[in-house]
Amino acid sequence: MIDRGELKSRGMAAFQNNYWPCVGAGLLTTIAVGTRGGGGYRSSGNYGNPFGNTGSSSQSTEEVIITVLIVLGIILVATLVIMAISLAIKSFLLGPLEVGCRKYWVNNADGCARGEDLLFGFKCGSYMNIVKVTFFKTLFIMLWSLLLWIPGVIKSYEWFMVPYLLAEDPTLTWAEAKEKSSTMMDGYKMDTFILLLSFIGWQVLSLFTCGILSIFYVNPYYYATQAELYMYLDGSANYGAGMSANYGGQNYGSQGFDDQNFSNPNYTSQGYTPNNNNGQF
Repeated sequence: MIDRGELKSRGMAAFQNNYWPCVGAGLLTTIAVGTRGGGGYRSSGNYGNPFGNTGSSSQSTEEVIITVLIVLGIILVATLVIMAISLAIKSFLLGPLEVGCRKYWVNNADGCARGEDLLFGFKCGSYMNIVKVTFFKTLFIMLWSLLLWIPGVIKSYEWFMVPYLLAEDPTLTWAEAKEKSSTMMDGYKMDTFILLLSFIGWQVLSLFTCGILSIFYVNPYYYATQAELYMYLDGSANYGAGMSANYGGQNYGSQGFDDQNFSNPNYTSQGYTPNNNNGQF
């Protein structure tokens, strides 16, 4: 099981050691990742008579069927157009931007983040490969979501690490990226869900500040913690006892993070203690 407190503590330390750049990176990451939500559709007209009749009962059954088919056809075409536009924007713009943002957060955890990392997806020389991988990831999640929505959610967690993997190696094919992500997330999808869900209190509180709290605190904290999760599952961070982590040029050594004093992080020697030789908990 993932130690959520440790990940969040390290994420907080990494964020606060590079506060203002992380706030800007948080805004870009939010744009790249987007939000999931639903809303009602507004309709106008006579609900009792959806075909707009004014009381006439002479309309034949054939005319009703034709009208229904036309309406369904229009809805289907509109849905396909929206999906195509969404896929294009996500693949060509938001996907590469997200890869750059994820690279920034991982480098920020190591204390070596640079502003140019945010544009890594556009400047790495493998832009079209990132577009292709993002396209397939988005398309397959959309298709899985058609199966009562839940399979799409499961796949989104299974392929959660794809942007991070592309940030590390932008030449990975879709098959390679999804396979590596699936392997990393095997046994950790529910833990990841719970970790992300643990921020819901902050997100609700942010609503009362019209989103200001999200911009200047919650979102950077959230994305920094996700980077810590990637580093933990990838094995690229020192979480073991006696290990040291260096954030923003400050070495916290084998001391653990004291979440009571964010201005002076202190890492305890406990860290993550594997229960087996594979480093899993």
